[in-house]
Amino acid sequence: MDSPVFYRRLIIFFREISRIGEIRREIYSSTWRGRKILLRTLE
Repeated sequence: MDSPVFYRRLIIFFREISRIGEIRREIYSSTWRGRKILLRTLE
């Protein structure tokens, strides 16, 4: 088994996971903002 290739793939894999996490966090924050705006307009 070639270890450098394995580690490189592992690093890429973790980068993708972190990117997905960031996108999910952005979506959560935007929906949270939208909910706050909706609550304000309903009041």
